[in-house]
Amino acid sequence: MTLEEWTTNGQPQQDSGRLRERFAQLEQAKRNQTDEEFKRSEEIFGAIFDNAADGMLLADVESKQLHMGNKVICRMLGYSPQEIKNLRVLDIHRDEDLPYVIEQFDRQARGESTLARDIPVKRKDGSVFYADVNSIPITLASREYLLGIFRDITKSKNAEKKQELRLQILETFQRQESLERTCRRIISLLKGHLNCEAVALRMRDGDDYPYYVNNGFSRRFIESENNLCARDEKGNCLMGSDGRPVLACMCGIVINSKFDRAKPFFTEEGSFWTNSTTELLASTTAESRGGATRNTCNKHGYESVALIPVTSNCGNTGLLQINARRRDLFSSERIKFLEEAGRLIGIAIERKKSEEELVKSATYLDTMGEALVVLDAKRKLIRANEAAVRLWGYDTPEEMLNLTCQQLFPEREHEKHYIEMEEAVATGKIRPFETVVFTKDGREVPATACGTAMKDFNGGLPVFVGVFRDITEFKETQEMLAVKEAAIASSMSGIAIADVEGDLTYVNNSFLKMWGYQDENEVLGRNAVEFWQKPDEASEVVKVLRDKGARMTELIALRKDGSTFEVQLSANMVSDENGRPICMMSSFVDVSEFRRREKQLREYREKMVRVERLASIGTVAATMAHKLTQPLTVINMSLESVLKSLDMTSFPEPVARKRLEESLKQVSNITAITDRFRNFARKSSKPIVREIDLKVVAERIVGYLSESARRAGIALRIKDLEDLPPVYWDMNDFEQLFFSLVDNAVRAASGKDNEQLVISGVVKDGHIELQFSDNCGGIAPEDLDKVFEPFFTTRPVGQGTGLGLSIVQEIVSRARGKVRVESKFGEGSTFFITLPVDGNRMS
Repeated sequence: MTLEEWTTNGQPQQDSGRLRERFAQLEQAKRNQTDEEFKRSEEIFGAIFDNAADGMLLADVESKQLHMGNKVICRMLGYSPQEIKNLRVLDIHRDEDLPYVIEQFDRQARGESTLARDIPVKRKDGSVFYADVNSIPITLASREYLLGIFRDITKSKNAEKKQELRLQILETFQRQESLERTCRRIISLLKGHLNCEAVALRMRDGDDYPYYVNNGFSRRFIESENNLCARDEKGNCLMGSDGRPVLACMCGIVINSKFDRAKPFFTEEGSFWTNSTTELLASTTAESRGGATRNTCNKHGYESVALIPVTSNCGNTGLLQINARRRDLFSSERIKFLEEAGRLIGIAIERKKSEEELVKSATYLDTMGEALVVLDAKRKLIRANEAAVRLWGYDTPEEMLNLTCQQLFPEREHEKHYIEMEEAVATGKIRPFETVVFTKDGREVPATACGTAMKDFNGGLPVFVGVFRDITEFKETQEMLAVKEAAIASSMSGIAIADVEGDLTYVNNSFLKMWGYQDENEVLGRNAVEFWQKPDEASEVVKVLRDKGARMTELIALRKDGSTFEVQLSANMVSDENGRPICMMSSFVDVSEFRRREKQLREYREKMVRVERLASIGTVAATMAHKLTQPLTVINMSLESVLKSLDMTSFPEPVARKRLEESLKQVSNITAITDRFRNFARKSSKPIVREIDLKVVAERIVGYLSESARRAGIALRIKDLEDLPPVYWDMNDFEQLFFSLVDNAVRAASGKDNEQLVISGVVKDGHIELQFSDNCGGIAPEDLDKVFEPFFTTRPVGQGTGLGLSIVQEIVSRARGKVRVESKFGEGSTFFITLPVDGNRMS
């Protein structure tokens, strides 16, 4: 047996105590067996220990001395088996991690826990990886040990850290702060993520690429490396034959893309990296590296260096430089991630720059009294300056967001604007022209317009920048309210808005329908807590909203007619730009039907459990009756024979005869009891025959289990059952049959993509053949021959009776059919049910 047989999905099963039992057997063998027998037991354990997929360490509980380790843990830690024995638990963890590690070790030794997650483990070379550690207490030679099973989770943890860093970068660029401050935050994030000494960002400034921000480089380093552009005696930047500036050092080589991508220190994306500048300089020439380099990084003691292009839709806009004094900081995977970060940073920087330039332009135009508006590719307004707000008669720029050309201009002007915008896409400019615009108060104001077209910051779609005189927005507030009202009113979910005191100010039609009201005036102005069966619970939701800003829960709602229904509530506090609460908004989903179906499934499951229990009792009863009949018959005959022998003797013994007669009577009583057991077993399985439509049964069971299947991530499909002839048998039996097979597939689902169970049927060779086919991983080969045995189950203790498939086989057998299973482990299983077409009618 291997360790894999004791683990499932990375978690030790309950019966991992077998490993402890193996230790105990070894200890017993050491005391009782011969040397040869003990050696054999030790070899078996050694094979299990060394061939396990996870790392294993055996540690003395009291001294915390490591006793032994398997091959995997030796590879993980970088120690030999002999070196392992000379270590203590304290030696394989960093000092700062020891309090937590020792706490987890002691808890596991006391049996308070078996799994410790995210344990930092120190290798021989000082590097650290993370592991989940499962433990098994062991007693050897009267000493207490702890067997730790280590599973390396470093990859998954690194992936989580990378995703977290991506989100932090995106969130940082969303901050309302200067580009320089934003970039400083970004390189600080990268430095912390990589745990390196220095990170810097170069950005284009004219023809040169000086350092824009840095974290960790000395002033002397920055001064010597700041400028890349080669200059003549007059200080002018030298230009190459291609018309591009001549840039020095490896940074310039990467920025100008003048290198051979076939070299191992360059990537297809145009990055340079090395884990040892010393070895690189010793093994390459300036020509092979792409040109002359200053080698300043190496002179300052930096061994690991990476230069990552910062790119956007406009090409290279800068360079990300990461330096570390230690070797082997980088890997191909890490460089790919940094290249992704470089693209993300480049696009975000361009966007930030454009936004800053736009703000400067808007501010300048404000002083000139000209209105600036920016429209996206869908002709929706995404920015306006203060002059535009004044011209259109609005209060704030935000009030104008998402307005369209149709709203900004009268209908007769639409075609003119579309033509100008289409031409701007081709030429980049909007020629000056005259137009007419609507003001907020409905006046038509003549205006002149001009502008430009440019690409947006992500997909390259056109963005239009227009400069107007005397331009405003027509009834923007009314239009915005109409759009909002239409969107909210058409929602299938009930939606309500209340002021900060909880009094309703808006409800949509779905809300009125849910609560049984006809007119919104029946509810507006009333406090939200009045619409719930338990107002105190609703008041608690309002309190949480005020304290935390959001709440999701389920409550019992109270309709106008006094009836109740279950509602899933999602609410949040809406605040203004200054963070002050202005209203509460909630959406409601009626989950009554869902809860009814959930209850129906629970009751059906309980019914199936009762059926299985009765079947279990019937099976036991029939077995007892069968097993006891023969010995009771023999005893009965023997007693009768002894009585006859006594009658034939000359001196019959009355006392003995009386006792024998009493014994014979008790045997008869026992025989009667076994007969009752047999009758019970027969009655519990007596069918009530009726015509059964197999598709109807399948649809009913799929309906029962649809929500469980959705949660498990498996699709349930019915195929080709409508043309099957009816069968004649007990409806409960066939519901039990379908339920057991469908439920088995749902419970086998692992949550992977595209898992499904297909229930299909066909008539062939005078039989109906039903197929229940899934792709949920299949059945282990060693279990395949046992799946129909009573009480056999692979589920954890308490989660299955092991009678489902046994009952399926019994039902099919009684219906004169056959059942079989085909399974490919790791892929899926198919259960075949064969039923006679014309021979399954029962009287």
